[in-house]
Amino acid sequence: NRVYIFSDEGKILGQVGRSGRGPGEYVSISNFSLSDHEVLILDGYTRLLIYDLSGDFLRGIDIPYYASAGKIFGDRIYLDSGYQNGNEKKFHVYSLETLEEENSYQEINDAERTYRHFMRAEHYYVSEDNLLLYHEGLNNRIYQLYPDRAEVVCSFDFWGNTPPDSFFEHKYENVREVYHSLFEGGYVSGVQKFASGRGKFFLRYDKES
Repeated sequence: NRVYIFSDEGKILGQVGRSGRGPGEYVSISNFSLSDHEVLILDGYTRLLIYDLSGDFLRGIDIPYYASAGKIFGDRIYLDSGYQNGNEKKFHVYSLETLEEENSYQEINDAERTYRHFMRAEHYYVSEDNLLLYHEGLNNRIYQLYPDRAEVVCSFDFWGNTPPDSFFEHKYENVREVYHSLFEGGYVSGVQKFASGRGKFFLRYDKES
């Protein structure tokens, strides 16, 4: 539950912030990201904390939803919603300087509310041509993120084993029912990790059966 700072030679130089419940302290690191000047830490999915590269606290806010992951990109922070309380949007965009929310977009339907929290929604990637990409785990889609919208740029088809669109339109009662449906259909349960480079995607995925 720490973010450490290392030199190029691998020597520990310090750590970013510290554990605790005071200003600038964190209880549980759910995700972190960095830019050329600052470090973002998501604390317990509901607090957004900013530090400088020396590890000193700069500013922070509480957020009124469960954020699966975050990414600093340019002068903005992009967060994606996990657990939902009400009519949350999928993506949220904040000013890195002021931490004010600038925009939120892409509705989450009732079916997605059942399974979104375990979609491993934590895969942001900056492409070689400096585009912000986001991988949504279970439905195997890659979005390009903009300050005001998300556009699907790629959908992976695993030899007919990718869940069909109808799978994501059905409202499941619980996580067990989702996994049972994956197993019964023999579907790929989602890409675990991905990376992109030189015009290719590199993937690791799991299949339920």
